[in-house]
Amino acid sequence: MKFSKRLSATLFLTLPLVSAAVAFEDIYEPDNELLVNFFNFDRSARGLYWKVKGLVIDKLSGNPIEGAIVVDNCNRQDYSDEQGEYHLNACSFPTGIYALTVIKPGYKTLSCHFPTRGLSLITRHLSLIPASESHEIQAITQSGEKLLTSQMLYRQGDQLKVGLPLFPLAEDDCVLYYFGIQYPEPDNRLFIIEGFNQLVEVKSNVMPHWNGIGYSIQGGQVVIDKSVEDIPLGEYKLYLLRMPGYVEDPFNHLHLGELNVTTFNVE
Repeated sequence: MKFSKRLSATLFLTLPLVSAAVAFEDIYEPDNELLVNFFNFDRSARGLYWKVKGLVIDKLSGNPIEGAIVVDNCNRQDYSDEQGEYHLNACSFPTGIYALTVIKPGYKTLSCHFPTRGLSLITRHLSLIPASESHEIQAITQSGEKLLTSQMLYRQGDQLKVGLPLFPLAEDDCVLYYFGIQYPEPDNRLFIIEGFNQLVEVKSNVMPHWNGIGYSIQGGQVVIDKSVEDIPLGEYKLYLLRMPGYVEDPFNHLHLGELNVTTFNVE
């Protein structure tokens, strides 16, 4: 049974989901050579040392915000100064998608994902919305990003690898990533891909976003790497949902995001 993108989005948000993600070089459907090259990775590769800097500003007035707390995936934090500037010192993490969270009393808390691919210095400007104000959120720029698999067809005992291409973002873009996997009919269960090899069945409207921890391959990030054993046969769907970081309830704001679907089969 084929689903429209809108119906797939509804299923993605109402049924159980699985967790896992990978980083890739290309957003298009890969040929066999690309798949082989992409997944021939060295898991012993060390993480890249990188730093993050930028400005924290009021999204409505454009004025710098002093005293905002900025926290990243390395559990580093800094306070923005009088000019709104923050700096997070060197940290070693694999290339991938990681998050910054900004907290300031009187403003809505903001979380944004950002790619670390091939970079040692990352600039991220963060715009906060006053808690008492409403603000029209712009729809996300369409990218064509989708989760990719090492094979299109798997058999029992094969190793399933799922990955995500990393694409640069403008310095002031704020995006959150949500990953999911849907089991074949008649099972049809959906799972959220919350972290590496973490499959979390969704039983409410709460949708955790990707936690940013996986391992690197050729400038990308792997979210699933596990043996295909004792799972239903048929066609699986992988969902990648990108949402503006300002959206607190993705469920009811799908029109502001981008949902792309990839399929693979198990026989």
